[in-house]
Amino acid sequence: SEKLSYTLIHRGSGRILGLDLGSEHRNPSGDLLHSAVSQADETVTVSGQPPFTIAIGYAAGVELRYKGEAVALGPHTRGNVARLVVH
Repeated sequence: SEKLSYTLIHRGSGRILGLDLGSEHRNPSGDLLHSAVSQADETVTVSGQPPFTIAIGYAAGVELRYKGEAVALGPHTRGNVARLVVH
Protein backbone atom coordinates (compact mmCIF):
# COMPACT_ATOMS: atom_id res chain seq x y z
CA SER A 1 0.00 0.00 0.00
CA GLU A 2 1.07 3.58 -0.65
CA LYS A 3 1.82 6.09 2.09
CA LEU A 4 0.67 9.67 2.42
CA SER A 5 2.13 11.95 5.09
CA TYR A 6 1.71 15.50 6.23
CA THR A 7 3.47 17.66 8.76
CA LEU A 8 2.16 20.75 10.51
CA ILE A 9 4.57 23.61 10.08
CA HIS A 10 4.47 27.26 11.06
CA ARG A 11 4.67 29.64 8.09
CA GLY A 12 4.47 33.18 9.33
CA SER A 13 5.60 35.58 11.97
CA GLY A 14 4.62 35.46 15.59
CA ARG A 15 3.76 32.39 17.54
CA ILE A 16 0.98 29.89 17.08
CA LEU A 17 -0.32 28.23 20.22
CA GLY A 18 -2.61 25.24 20.05
CA LEU A 19 -2.73 25.13 16.26
CA ASP A 20 -5.15 22.44 15.17
CA LEU A 21 -5.51 20.75 11.81
CA GLY A 22 -8.68 18.97 10.83
CA SER A 23 -8.06 16.32 8.18
CA GLU A 24 -9.86 13.53 6.43
CA HIS A 25 -8.50 10.91 4.05
CA ARG A 26 -10.56 8.38 2.09
CA ASN A 27 -9.61 5.54 -0.21
CA PRO A 28 -11.28 4.80 -3.59
CA SER A 29 -14.05 2.81 -1.89
CA GLY A 30 -14.91 5.83 0.26
CA ASP A 31 -13.64 4.19 3.44
CA LEU A 32 -12.27 6.68 5.93
CA LEU A 33 -8.56 6.02 6.51
CA HIS A 34 -7.87 8.87 8.92
CA SER A 35 -9.82 11.68 10.46
CA ALA A 36 -8.28 13.69 13.25
CA VAL A 37 -7.37 17.01 14.73
CA SER A 38 -3.58 17.14 14.86
CA GLN A 39 -1.29 19.36 16.88
CA ALA A 40 1.57 21.57 15.68
CA ASP A 41 4.83 19.78 14.85
CA GLU A 42 2.97 16.48 14.49
CA THR A 43 3.66 14.22 11.51
CA VAL A 44 0.83 11.94 10.37
CA THR A 45 1.33 9.05 7.94
CA VAL A 46 -1.61 7.25 6.37
CA SER A 47 -1.27 3.98 4.43
CA GLY A 48 -3.82 2.76 1.97
CA GLN A 49 -4.66 2.17 -1.65
CA PRO A 50 -4.60 5.32 -3.83
CA PRO A 51 -6.14 7.51 -4.98
CA PHE A 52 -6.51 9.42 -1.71
CA THR A 53 -9.27 12.01 -1.33
CA ILE A 54 -7.91 14.64 1.04
CA ALA A 55 -9.37 17.58 2.94
CA ILE A 56 -6.95 19.63 5.06
CA GLY A 57 -7.93 22.58 7.23
CA TYR A 58 -5.43 25.44 7.65
CA ALA A 59 -3.62 24.34 4.49
CA ALA A 60 -1.10 27.20 4.76
CA GLY A 61 0.36 25.50 7.82
CA VAL A 62 0.73 22.03 6.32
CA GLU A 63 3.39 20.32 4.27
CA LEU A 64 1.90 17.39 2.33
CA ARG A 65 4.13 14.69 0.85
CA TYR A 66 3.16 11.79 -1.37
CA LYS A 67 5.61 9.20 -2.71
CA GLY A 68 8.40 11.26 -1.17
CA GLU A 69 7.51 14.42 -3.11
CA ALA A 70 5.95 17.65 -1.85
CA VAL A 71 2.38 18.28 -3.05
CA ALA A 72 1.44 21.91 -3.74
CA LEU A 73 -1.73 22.72 -1.81
CA GLY A 74 -2.15 26.29 -3.09
CA PRO A 75 -3.99 25.41 -6.32
CA HIS A 76 -6.43 23.27 -4.33
CA THR A 77 -7.09 25.71 -1.48
CA ARG A 78 -10.18 27.89 -1.01
CA GLY A 79 -10.22 29.96 2.16
CA ASN A 80 -8.11 27.89 4.52
CA VAL A 81 -9.18 24.43 3.29
CA ALA A 82 -7.36 22.36 0.67
CA ARG A 83 -9.37 19.63 -1.09
CA LEU A 84 -7.67 17.36 -3.58
CA VAL A 85 -7.18 13.83 -4.84
CA VAL A 86 -3.72 12.31 -5.23
CA HIS A 87 -3.08 9.21 -7.34
